[in-house]
Amino acid sequence: MSPAEQFWIIKHGVKLSAMPAWGKTHSDPLIWDMVAFVRKLPSLSPGEYRELVAGAPADHDAMMKQMGSATSGK
Repeated sequence: MSPAEQFWIIKHGVKLSAMPAWGKTHSDPLIWDMVAFVRKLPSLSPGEYRELVAGAPADHDAMMKQMGSATSGK
């Protein structure tokens, strides 16, 4: 898939699948970050992946609250 197609799927989801739409709760720049991460995953070694996710917030909900209006796209 192209980056634009991946962005659309993350933003709008896929009906009748386990893929939810994240566009109402995540800003476009954050969705583009997700696309970049998904595209990078196949080339990461297990060690590189562990290093990368070690810096990620442990609590997604807390991270989203901390980001505040930046996630709403407004």
